[in-house]
Amino acid sequence: VIIVTKNRAQVLKHCLGSLASQTVAPKELIIINNSSTDSTPQIVKNFENNVSFPVKVFVEKKSLYPVIYNRGLKESTGDWTAFIDDDCVADPSWVESILAGIKDYPNAAAIVGNSQTYFSKNIFSLATWMLDEVWKIDGRVGKNIRDFTTLDNKNIAYRRSFIDEKELQYDEKRVSFLGAAEDADFGLQIQAVKGTANYLSKMIIFHKDPQSWGHFWKKTIISQKAFNTLYQKWGSRINFCIDSNSNNSHKIWRNLRFLSISLIKKILIMLLMIAAGFITNNFLKHESH
Repeated sequence: VIIVTKNRAQVLKHCLGSLASQTVAPKELIIINNSSTDSTPQIVKNFENNVSFPVKVFVEKKSLYPVIYNRGLKESTGDWTAFIDDDCVADPSWVESILAGIKDYPNAAAIVGNSQTYFSKNIFSLATWMLDEVWKIDGRVGKNIRDFTTLDNKNIAYRRSFIDEKELQYDEKRVSFLGAAEDADFGLQIQAVKGTANYLSKMIIFHKDPQSWGHFWKKTIISQKAFNTLYQKWGSRINFCIDSNSNNSHKIWRNLRFLSISLIKKILIMLLMIAAGFITNNFLKHESH
């Protein structure tokens, strides 16, 4: 298991706690510390002293997402390598589910997990999660991934022999982009060399999505800008926009129906998502001219 982190000591502590409480312990944990200046080193040291599995810590000075993820791949030793973000909380059976998935899909290049939002009553968190969810549902048929841009580093496992054989790595030319979409780019690299990927619903993490208006819009714009650069690289082979047409509105409502929140919150979330689709689509059109 690999975690990359920088100056998020408290959320990292929560993530590490969830890994310490697994029904099956990871074979090793690799932490790539991106030169944190907060209490991250001490939290990691305390964690290392209180778990039975190996914990390896590496400091990476370059603050560039693709570089940091490549460092994680370089330092890992397992046949399969799983990533979880430092602002995620793993379900107690997360590692156990990954191992079961490896048995079910031994020839897959990647196994993608089920990412839920941690703040399940916050409309901004739910809107962020739902934007991802509608896109990802459309990106798979049953348990088979068809849209490899949906590969997501916060909850994924890669088969190292495939990655090494095909000489794949995160594209370090993407280091100038906030958000980078380095995982989506890596997914397209896997697809280009005929790799397969599968979805595992029991491989669950809870992600700490935006909880405020400003954070929601910042994340939305940065993510779409990163994907615009991805489109410029890969062209018409990808389709990542969630727009505000009636078909997508139907998909959004279909998924919202099952949330245990009030009708007013559901309507607000739907409006947020439609607005996000409209604004980002127009933003992307402007960027492309």
